[in-house]
Amino acid sequence: LLDNQVTLCCTLPVLAALLPGPRARRLVTEDAVVLGCLCAAAGLTLYGCLNAGSFRAGVHLAWLGNEYGYDYFLVIVASSAIGIAAGCLRGCLSRWLSAEDDESDESSSSDGDDDEVGTSGSDN
Repeated sequence: LLDNQVTLCCTLPVLAALLPGPRARRLVTEDAVVLGCLCAAAGLTLYGCLNAGSFRAGVHLAWLGNEYGYDYFLVIVASSAIGIAAGCLRGCLSRWLSAEDDESDESSSSDGDDDEVGTSGSDN
């Protein structure tokens, strides 16, 4: 049971990373894959805790004691998809913010270049 659940936690993120095409490669980064795996594990643990009522019993129920209940596997898939989406969103925001920083750096450096034109000549 534990092996199957851990495998499923990582299956959807790895499959998402293998999607062909430039858009998929730009969206699904390493962060999205890692977040997908971690969110799947966290979601399953949280679901077990909510069903059992305590943390210790919930972790045991989620990972070892659910007797292959289908709902636990569905929680893994849904949590993994949420983690992948969060990782893709984080990557898009990061690239968008870095593009804004690059644009502001270019505009400020072009203002300073006008003052330095012709000052690099020799002293002859």
